[in-house]
Amino acid sequence: VDFGHTSANLQPKHLCTAADWSAKLESMLQFSIGDRVVSLVAKPGCKPEPLMVGDEGVVTRPGNDTNPIFVDFGHTSANLQPKHLCTAADWSAKLESMLQFSIGDRVVSLVAKPGCKPEPLMVGDEGVVTRPGNDTNPIFVDFGHTS
Repeated sequence: VDFGHTSANLQPKHLCTAADWSAKLESMLQFSIGDRVVSLVAKPGCKPEPLMVGDEGVVTRPGNDTNPIFVDFGHTSANLQPKHLCTAADWSAKLESMLQFSIGDRVVSLVAKPGCKPEPLMVGDEGVVTRPGNDTNPIFVDFGHTS
């Protein structure tokens, strides 16, 4: 196939007619430009601020499993796979299925973290969950004297 700027040998299943392109594209994409989505993952390395689980944003470039979706979260932007996003409407249900602890749960620390500021975290310190998480995304807890 000659695409003008390049040529490629492709199987018929990897092509569609120009007339069918819009409908085909829509069926390939899970999220469209302008969709409100919520991140299911944290990306601490995002700039200018980290992306956190639960951050809500707007899709600015659609994508799929091989081409990440670009989302503007306001405080930061990120390229994410569809499996790392859900719609804003589905967030509550998704959150329930992901988490051991919910916002407002009272918890007790089983570890000491001497480097916490302004005071070290001690085994047995009690706190309140302020941001949920899971095995791959840390849970944020307000212990009163440190977090």
